[in-house]
Amino acid sequence: MKLSLLTALLIIVSSLSLLSQRTSTNVIRIDSIPASGILLNEGWKFHAGDNAEWGKAYIDDANWQPINPTSDIYDLPQIRTTAVGWLRLHLYIDSNLLHKPLALQLRQTLASEIYLNGVPVKKYGVVSAKSSEVRAWQPQFEPFGIQFDKPEQVIAVRFSIQPRLPYFSFVPPFNAFMLRASTIEGAYAYNNYDMRFDSFNYMEGAFFLLLFLQQVSERTGELKRSLQYLEATQSQLIQSEKMASLGELTAGIAHEIQNPLNFINNFSDVNTELIEELKNELLSDNKTEAISIADGLKDNEQKINHHGKRADAIVKGMLQHSRTSSGKKEPTDINALADEYLRLSYHGLKAKDKDFNAIIETSLDESIGVIDVVPQDLGRVLLNLYNNAFYAVNEKKRELNGAFEPAVSVSTKRFSDKIEISVKDNGYGIPQKVVDKIFQPFFT
Repeated sequence: MKLSLLTALLIIVSSLSLLSQRTSTNVIRIDSIPASGILLNEGWKFHAGDNAEWGKAYIDDANWQPINPTSDIYDLPQIRTTAVGWLRLHLYIDSNLLHKPLALQLRQTLASEIYLNGVPVKKYGVVSAKSSEVRAWQPQFEPFGIQFDKPEQVIAVRFSIQPRLPYFSFVPPFNAFMLRASTIEGAYAYNNYDMRFDSFNYMEGAFFLLLFLQQVSERTGELKRSLQYLEATQSQLIQSEKMASLGELTAGIAHEIQNPLNFINNFSDVNTELIEELKNELLSDNKTEAISIADGLKDNEQKINHHGKRADAIVKGMLQHSRTSSGKKEPTDINALADEYLRLSYHGLKAKDKDFNAIIETSLDESIGVIDVVPQDLGRVLLNLYNNAFYAVNEKKRELNGAFEPAVSVSTKRFSDKIEISVKDNGYGIPQKVVDKIFQPFFT
């Protein structure tokens, strides 16, 4: 019995080992992207044929053939002789690169369709099993925008090669498929048209020059379109970030609006009762008491008006926050703006965590008054600062099992030629690795 059990266990372990080997993949890790970008020339796998399932993220490609598609196409017979083929690359993206606008730059001599985690993101030329229908597209490191939302990423490429393209031996290499990961800034700074000429006759040179000038004109147009696309993508990402922060504020907004609404409702109920009393006093010809009640009605109406304007200001502020910033400066009460977002941030966190409490201290310099600023942009900066401060003190309280009293302070101060807004908390402070990236766009 013991021998049979041991045999069964060995079979199970052996099966699991074989399954692990079968599904294992060579994952390329990207921890950072230098200014020069990263050439993705390792970890690729190749399979001839065409299957739509091969574009998906989670398929078994362990038995696919390793390949370096950045090699010269003349050194890759398996690609040259394939009607339709697929390439796959597994990446692991470090958390500091997630949710940031990046770029992929492509150079190829193929027609290709690029997929990210099973989703088509870019198409160059026409891919077809019929050679007569294939239309290759040869971008020279043309960038297109991309954003990774999780560490595990799979790039899949469906491709075809167009027969009888006019390639010339004196401008090697003809990279089959070369992909470079870069920052958006690095994508435009990169301009490596490395034209290495071997010996050639004048007729070949003249023909190449004409072809090259035509390609330069086409690629200039492509780059302009890519630039417009990336700029539009970046604007959309900024707007998405603003809307995400507005979503986090929803609970705080609801709390802030509820307070003036409660006052409005309460004073309205009181006024209803006072009107009835006023009618009775007028019927009794008691003018003195009627005047007193009328004065009370007037005071309550002023309070209703005050709290109505308060709710209106909150709604207008949130609408302003959600709109695309025009960059136009407006006269803004800095103290009111700082205090408004402080309370919204606090109540937003408190709505998520009922046990959270913090001491809030403000020291606002009344001499600041109204300053010309872009309120949407400044409000977003303050909101991020407040959210980070409350998050930091809340995390410290959890780690210390409640034996800690969170505190966040906000102060404003006017100097001769500037205004200072200071946000402090008694959390652990900012780690050095975060300080190094604090001004990096979209870093959180």
